[in-house]
Amino acid sequence: MDPGVKDIDAVAFALDRVRTHLSWIDEHRASFEAARASDPELAERELGNLAHSTAEARMHMTRLVELVLAGYTIDPSKRLPRGLRSKAEPEAAADGGRDAGS
Repeated sequence: MDPGVKDIDAVAFALDRVRTHLSWIDEHRASFEAARASDPELAERELGNLAHSTAEARMHMTRLVELVLAGYTIDPSKRLPRGLRSKAEPEAAADGGRDAGS
């Protein structure tokens, strides 16, 4: 559940995963709503995707809460996940989140 790469911060990783899955939940919900009347098979697949993204978001939120309650914070000596790096570092946003260390 924590990042496989040790130089990425665990708190930031969990936060990024929650943000990502919440975004996917919204996308799957919108796709389900668009397909439910016209394409029941697609709507059914989207419900499955929605359930999966919801479970993943809950899992990462649980881990984030564990880390925060244990006193962990984002370690500035470690890299942020790409999704958060573009929010926190203006130069990362300018180059699309790419750098030599990614």
